[in-house]
Amino acid sequence: MSTSEVIASPTWIYLERLSSGKPLLPSLRQLRWFLTSAWSTELLLLATPALDHLTVDYAQSFPEDDSEWESGINALFRHVFALSTRITQLILHTRRLDFARHVPLLSTLVQLRVLKLYQWDDGGGIHAEQLQVLSRLPELNTLRIVLDMYDDPIPVFHGFERLRKLIIVDTIGSVQKLFATCNLHSLRELDLTHTVYGAHDDWIVASEAVAANLRNLARCNWKICPTDPDELSTTAEVLTRMLTPLASLRYLQYVAVTVEVACADGGVSDTLLRTLAEAWPRLRKLALL
Repeated sequence: MSTSEVIASPTWIYLERLSSGKPLLPSLRQLRWFLTSAWSTELLLLATPALDHLTVDYAQSFPEDDSEWESGINALFRHVFALSTRITQLILHTRRLDFARHVPLLSTLVQLRVLKLYQWDDGGGIHAEQLQVLSRLPELNTLRIVLDMYDDPIPVFHGFERLRKLIIVDTIGSVQKLFATCNLHSLRELDLTHTVYGAHDDWIVASEAVAANLRNLARCNWKICPTDPDELSTTAEVLTRMLTPLASLRYLQYVAVTVEVACADGGVSDTLLRTLAEAWPRLRKLALL
């Protein structure tokens, strides 16, 4: 966003004075907003009870010290979510900010159906405590998060009763805790990006967790892109052990598995392909890359 596209602060002050504290656009239903500073409050002039879709991004890079942004964003979201309680779709680009502390604020959005949180790799992720808050959102059916549950104890809650599409970036091998814990029987679509460094066992454990807990999956898009792919290779045996558990998912219609590392001995065998073809009678599309 260029400087010429930004409405100057004096203009907002003038508009606020004209509106006498009321929303500038009371019937506004969809809004994409770029935050220009840590203490930018102009969004409050456009947040209304009618707001249905909200996307928040940042118009500039963060300074080295994020603490000011953390405090400012928390205060802003607290007011916006208290006012615009009818939001059904929320997309937040949090850059490298740790959004975990703000998750409890989402509990007021009881009509929220789509939540997508986009974070940079060094921005932290969602832990079990925040996941429990999200699981209580009664209408949530689509969720995108960066997951960080590796060091968390296995949680005991069950939720996400209406969740049908889950998009996960798993950076440290914690996705199996999520699948084993939450009630994801309604899930139909899984988009998993697995960036765990190094161990083939993590891929196999993740596959076993998917197969054991997501019995009704119709779509599975799994991308494995380790942090240092040049230092890692795989074999046909590893790929077989990774894909074989998925054969138990009888409702699969679309499957795409991408492994961004070199395979030393030819990749997926004909025998495995035959096994998968027989196991997935409803399959319409298959991509193994």
